[in-house]
Amino acid sequence: MTPLRVLAVLALVALALVPVLPLGPAQEYIWHVIIQIFLWSFVGNAWSLMGRFGLVSLGHGAFLGVGAYATVLLWNFYGMTPWLGVVLAVLLTVARLILSELAPVVNAQHGVFYILKAADDS
Repeated sequence: MTPLRVLAVLALVALALVPVLPLGPAQEYIWHVIIQIFLWSFVGNAWSLMGRFGLVSLGHGAFLGVGAYATVLLWNFYGMTPWLGVVLAVLLTVARLILSELAPVVNAQHGVFYILKAADDS
């Protein structure tokens, strides 16, 4: 590897470690910014589908809602840490995705019904 490439890899590793460094109150802000970036990129993806192709995706809202509600309910009612709640929320969201993809197959529906689920089955 060239010295420039080694320097680039080290810079990327340093940037990846910034959120886990003990920075006091600044660490909470960094995590807040990272989470906001991911949430708004998710919403921007849904808006992009509407703007470019005229498709209304209710799947984005459903996946975000299932994940958020699962995390908060596990925290409020069972006292689970949000980090474990996020893992369980991802599992619930994947289960919801699998069920939404299997429902049209089970019901033998055909055609495009993008507004009802997250993907096109044509």
